[in-house]
Amino acid sequence: MNKKYEVKDPLVRSLLEQIPKVPEYIKQDRQRIIDQANFAQRVFGKAVEIILSGRENAKLRQA
Repeated sequence: MNKKYEVKDPLVRSLLEQIPKVPEYIKQDRQRIIDQANFAQRVFGKAVEIILSGRENAKLRQA
């Protein structure tokens, strides 16, 4: 889907050339943020499991 189109109009071509390309470090930062979010989600999920299992154990002890 990533086709290159040749622009014939010089005005449009010059405007397109002024659009900055996405630097590689921004792509790397984006991936790092996604990785950190996935890690945080796993840690939070584990914490919720531990809290809920602690509540279950407390209910069983009271019974």
